[in-house]
Amino acid sequence: MIKIKKSLILFLILLMVSLVFAVVNQPTLNSPSNQTFTNDNTPDFNFTITGNWTSYSCELFLNDTGYGTNTSVLNDTATIITANDTVSDSFYNWYINCTNSTTNQSEVRDITIDTTAPNNLSVGNNDTTIKVNDVVLFYAQWSDSLTGLNYSIFSWNYSGSWANDSAVILTEWSNVTKTIALTGKPQIDWKIYANDTVGNWNDTGTQTFTMSNTAPTQPSLTNPANNSYLNSVTLNWTASTDADLDSITYYVLLNGIQICYTANLNCSNVTTNNYYEWNVTAFDGTVNGTTSASRYFTYDTTNPRIAFDTGTLANNSYRNQTFIYANWTFTEINLMNITARLYNSTKHLINATTFLTATYSINFTRLTDGVYYFNVSSYDNATNYNQTETRLITLDNTAPSITLLSPGNNSILSSSDIILSYNVSEVNTIDNCTLNYRGTAGISDTNINKSATNTFSVYENQQGPDYTWLVKCYDNSGNVGTSLTNSFSVAWSEEGDDTSGGGATEVASREAEAEYNATTLKAKVEIPENIKDNLILRIGWEIFPSNPLGGFFFLCGILILGAYAFGVTPELWKIFLWNNSRKNQK
Repeated sequence: MIKIKKSLILFLILLMVSLVFAVVNQPTLNSPSNQTFTNDNTPDFNFTITGNWTSYSCELFLNDTGYGTNTSVLNDTATIITANDTVSDSFYNWYINCTNSTTNQSEVRDITIDTTAPNNLSVGNNDTTIKVNDVVLFYAQWSDSLTGLNYSIFSWNYSGSWANDSAVILTEWSNVTKTIALTGKPQIDWKIYANDTVGNWNDTGTQTFTMSNTAPTQPSLTNPANNSYLNSVTLNWTASTDADLDSITYYVLLNGIQICYTANLNCSNVTTNNYYEWNVTAFDGTVNGTTSASRYFTYDTTNPRIAFDTGTLANNSYRNQTFIYANWTFTEINLMNITARLYNSTKHLINATTFLTATYSINFTRLTDGVYYFNVSSYDNATNYNQTETRLITLDNTAPSITLLSPGNNSILSSSDIILSYNVSEVNTIDNCTLNYRGTAGISDTNINKSATNTFSVYENQQGPDYTWLVKCYDNSGNVGTSLTNSFSVAWSEEGDDTSGGGATEVASREAEAEYNATTLKAKVEIPENIKDNLILRIGWEIFPSNPLGGFFFLCGILILGAYAFGVTPELWKIFLWNNSRKNQK
């Protein structure tokens, strides 16, 4: 009985000693590290336990809730306990408890379980009608409540196959700007990817847009220039371009009315004189482009109307002046200028005066004698042209020069048929020459030959001295030339004395005529009875037949009485005196 008790006591002593020396150390956590984020909802937890025992029983705790046990954890050996249940997304504290004879707890670490991808809150772009060369913003909004957003990636099939941009850091918004340069109106797909810090990925889903039609570019007007005046017109403009490669046609509006619809770059359908506004709009079959800026022009095909007025000398006029005055009328609402031109006899231009405003006359002054041509022309702003006829005017301020040829001055003629000859010198035309004979203008001749001798014929049936004559000539400019005054006497020879070379019959006839004239005179001066007692007259009468000097004194006295009392003409007295003197000389 005593032996049993000793044995029991010894066992108890040994047990107490073993308990004292059976040490279990704190488990060491290997992974995951503290504050780990993971999208694994059944994560592995790695640890090591070191002690005096060969094996241990260890348990995993998440937020103080057991998630798995390993009862054969070897001493000093890394061991994994995998959560034996799906761990919900959340933030957790975890640790390991290991037990042999006693229980030791590891340090406490943090772990976040996040298996949820970022949440896409919105997606879109800022252009609902994307056209060629538009700059477009593509965007997406994201959120992540646990581990936080990380990166985003833009992806599209712009080149025909899907291609990704480089990843960019994501906070909340994914913003990507792209220039859309594709033509042909293709459909383009795109999306944006996003992940969180534990690598959960999400995307916006495939977004699609179709390129909208791009209107043609604005054409530019090239011809005619703005505010032009034209008498023929073709409207021209530059070509528009179309980003979609559509065919382009053009509307041409003239004062708001379409006159052309063409694929060409010109239009000529302007037919009526008027003031016009025009512009061009390009059309690609879908939409119109921007209309060009407007221009203005005046279409004018009417020549100015211009004509000489009544103040202008008629064509082929002759004037003795040193100026040429011309006036005119004209009709033109788009006047550019009026030009008056003066030419010399060789039609060389010597004066051209241009007026830029409405003018109706001109006076060319200080002109010398000569032949001149002149006209007036007008241009309008559309270069339409018209002119008056060309008129000719001769300026002549020089009178004709006349030379008397025969009979010579103080000649004595013995014929009744008298030829008076002369010539005339004149640059221009002689209108007429007129003979002034014995102090009286008489015969006029319009057929004047400037290169030959001209004559007048007179018949003188009385003998006598100092028959005067001169010639006046008028040119067609109104100049008058007057010759010197010549005189001649007519004396018929006695019978047998033919100074003129005529026959005896003609001489006798003339002598008889002279005797008749003398007898007539004597009869006319027979002294009446009531004055015969006048001593002076009786003496003169008695001596008259034989004494020429006495006859002269007698006649001097009788002229006064005869002129008033007897109606004796001075011409009869002159003939009688001259004839009586000749007889006495014989």
